[in-house]
Amino acid sequence: MVRNLFLCVPAPAFVAVVSHNGSGKTTLFLVLTGQLPYQGRVRLHGQQVHDLLRAASAGLLGYLPQRGSIDFAIAVRELVVMGRSATTAC
Repeated sequence: MVRNLFLCVPAPAFVAVVSHNGSGKTTLFLVLTGQLPYQGRVRLHGQQVHDLLRAASAGLLGYLPQRGSIDFAIAVRELVVMGRSATTAC
C-alpha cells in the first residue's frame, strides 16, 4: 500500500521508481493510468487522475507494462517509444 507519497519533478526529467518487490510500484502506476480504483487524492500535473480520460492519452504519462516476452521482433528503442504512444493499451 502506498501512503503519503508526494513527488515533484521539474521538467524535463526522467524518473525511475525502484524498490523492493511488493512495495507498491505496480499499484502506483495502475492508479496513475486509471486502471485501479483508489481512495484519497491522486494528481498528475495538478489534475485529479480520475478526472482525466487517460493520463497517457492526455500526454501526461507514458507507461509500458513489463512483460516476460513479446510475440514480435522489435528494437528496444521502439518498444520504449511505444510507452509514450497515446494509443498504447495499458
